[in-house]
Amino acid sequence: MLVFGIAAIIIGHRLFFEPLLPRLIGIILWVSGLLCFFAFLGLILHIEWQGIVSVFSGLLTLPVGILSIIWGRKMQNSSST
Repeated sequence: MLVFGIAAIIIGHRLFFEPLLPRLIGIILWVSGLLCFFAFLGLILHIEWQGIVSVFSGLLTLPVGILSIIWGRKMQNSSST
């Protein structure tokens, strides 16, 4: 869980300086990574809300997947023309 959070923050930060669609993916990844990190801290400290934070972190991966597919198709279309 913590490794995903760190990776999401690193990848998300690198996408902050890209055009609109990758920047949006980066922001969502960054928020998901931070939530994952807080969920891990909550797990260590035995805090009740860690489960809810973990669920929200996981749910944020769904729009990242959808936006990544859209971004990949745009890149594929632009390279074929």
